[in-house]
Amino acid sequence: MKFNVFAIATIAFLMFALPAIAHHSFAMFDREKSVTLTGVVKEFEWTNPHVWIHMMVPDQAGKPVAFICHAGWVPISAKILKGKRATSVRAIKDDMENAGVVWEDSAVVVDGNLISSRTPADLPQFCKALIAALRQGPQD
Repeated sequence: MKFNVFAIATIAFLMFALPAIAHHSFAMFDREKSVTLTGVVKEFEWTNPHVWIHMMVPDQAGKPVAFICHAGWVPISAKILKGKRATSVRAIKDDMENAGVVWEDSAVVVDGNLISSRTPADLPQFCKALIAALRQGPQD
């Protein structure tokens, strides 16, 4: 009887723990590469296990502005999304729409120099759109 209770408890724990572990996997990140961002830090949030850095990065030069997943919060904070078409992870859909976005459930959405995708699963389409925008150059 003790074994059955232990086995059931272990299975129940794994059912709930494995999705959380998979969500917070670092398999898609290269810890050896650095990322340089230029802008003004507007807000820094720490909600364990996530960290959000909200930056003001205005782009008057027409260069591509690209984001994926939860990164839609950055252009929301920069107030550059009103009237634009975009996508994001579904968890921030309401935030996107409240910022004035026409939200679409698509792998990638391109609206002028704005490029957005839902999740890392959409990276192939996202990368193709970003490379095409970089080849095209700044837009007016």
